Amino acid sequence: MKEALWWETQEDGRILCTLCPRYCKIGADQAGFCYIRKNINGKLYSLGYGKSTGFAIDPIEKKPLNHFLPGTGILNFGTAGCNLGCRFCQNWSISKAKLDDAQSLTATPEEVVQLALRHNVPSIAFTYNDPVIWGEFVIDISRVARECGLKSVMVTAGYITPEARPEVYRYIDAANVDLKGFTERFYHKLTFSHLDPVLDTLKWLKNETDVWFEITNLMIPGENDDQEETKQMCEWILENLGDSIPLHFTAFHPDFKMTDKPKTPASTLTGARRIALSIGIDILPRLRSHPDSPLLARSSGVQPERRPLSLRTADPGLFSHAAKNDSAKGAFDAAVALKSSPFSNPTFVFTVNSTYNKRVLWPRRKNAPAEFFPICSSLKTSVR
Repeated sequence: MKEALWWETQEDGRILCTLCPRYCKIGADQAGFCYIRKNINGKLYSLGYGKSTGFAIDPIEKKPLNHFLPGTGILNFGTAGCNLGCRFCQNWSISKAKLDDAQSLTATPEEVVQLALRHNVPSIAFTYNDPVIWGEFVIDISRVARECGLKSVMVTAGYITPEARPEVYRYIDAANVDLKGFTERFYHKLTFSHLDPVLDTLKWLKNETDVWFEITNLMIPGENDDQEETKQMCEWILENLGDSIPLHFTAFHPDFKMTDKPKTPASTLTGARRIALSIGIDILPRLRSHPDSPLLARSSGVQPERRPLSLRTADPGLFSHAAKNDSAKGAFDAAVALKSSPFSNPTFVFTVNSTYNKRVLWPRRKNAPAEFFPICSSLKTSVR
């Protein structure tokens, strides 16, 4: 826990949090919408500082980042809570948890950086839940990481105020921003937030920083997969950000409050890609389940080295989503599917993520440790 930045006291005694566009007004002993910024004795504290709900090493393409340190591993971690309320959240067991509800690890910024150095990965990702809400921790880790020659990555919805952006991103090298839809109706109805602040963050990243960023659009059947909406989004990206921002179209699977929706068909993703290319966006990953498509490709036809497939963004029509499957059989089926794919054959390792309480299947890189979650065995564990 650490005293927070970005707040002011109101005349009625409540605290106004100015970190994100919610501008929560927080009464005594209460927390904001995100759960982890709390008014304690008239001061705002970041409860997520120094806490993590788990660490893992992944291929960086899984963020997804396809044009930043490609082919390398990245140390990932998050805390708990979120400043959005996405009904389709695929990390809801973390984003909708309070830190006192979850098993958590205690780590200083220096310990997080040393963990990455010890396992020979060149970068650290702030992910799983939106790192904006633990911006103080992000700043301190990314500063130490830069001093040690490591890169820092934000995986975020981009829902942050102009006041907080320069400080949170001061030592950030790359980001993947979720542009969840392109209508205010979608953002208001399904994320309990607003579209304009996200678009403003994207323009700020492009025009006022040196941060490399890529955009992800999760396509949900019947909600944000309309071809006209995709066309409008791509036109906005081209006009405001240019043609060289990598754009990822990813598949939805039923989860959290939206189990009534079907999985995204592959045809929706290929159709969205065609729209983007026709408008003039030049850099798009090809659909990852296609046997003739490498993971990275410019529309010009450059053929980069093939790399292991990321489960998180695999086509759900072809591959099992092992990270969301409680059964060992589901994970095994995914391994069989992946090993029979045209991509390189990675070795697979089972680990148990105690935060999710689910079996997780990870591709094992040649330079990665034999098991991923035991990498945090040197950190202190607090159990409720």
